Amino acid sequence: MHPIFAHRGVSSLAIENTKQAIELCATYNIQAIEIDLQLLGDLSAVLFHDSNLERLAQQSDELSELSKHDMKKIQLNMPDKQSESVLFMDEFIQLVLKHNLKVNAELKRFDQSIEHYIQYIIEPLLSAVPSEQLLISSFDFELLKAVRAFSSTIDIALLSRKLESDVLDKAEELSAIACHLQNQFLDLADIKTIKQSVKYLGVFTVNEPERYNELREAGVDYVFSDYPHILNN
Repeated sequence: MHPIFAHRGVSSLAIENTKQAIELCATYNIQAIEIDLQLLGDLSAVLFHDSNLERLAQQSDELSELSKHDMKKIQLNMPDKQSESVLFMDEFIQLVLKHNLKVNAELKRFDQSIEHYIQYIIEPLLSAVPSEQLLISSFDFELLKAVRAFSSTIDIALLSRKLESDVLDKAEELSAIACHLQNQFLDLADIKTIKQSVKYLGVFTVNEPERYNELREAGVDYVFSDYPHILNN
């Protein structure tokens, strides 16, 4: 597993989950990327973290109420970054294949059904991207159960902010290859126990080189960073 995943692309230099943020991975020789996937109201799959457009487009619309046609009109804006268009999953797949990226696709489910996520995200991903390049993650345990039921071989990671009492049991039930835990809440003393239950431990979000080195030395397998180009050096 690659030790550094670009968190929503190189999101310190470009708007997260956009073409530019992903293309920068190639620029800086970053070989692994984490992105967010969810469904629009018309069941189109889009790279987007939030449930609405407020933070990235200064609009109040909920994504569950919008179509692909609507989203193609949206320009994303953040201070000190170039405006970008929304990126759709089919476009993202072409970038993955072009740059041979390892992908952690985090599933963000708000209103759509689990069945739709399998049909419109998981099935197309598995048919287009080699399975060894894919890692599916989510905070949504029921959604991950459905992913596992659909595919007995796809790599799954269970997301949790903290090491709650049931996290490792849930990971075992999913036959998860990894757990992803939040940097601020990770106790280094727990790493050995975690690694007895799952093959890999990933930590989000790690932006300081000193912390990255500390985690790696303590046994963390990989991190998610907004500054992967800095950690990579």
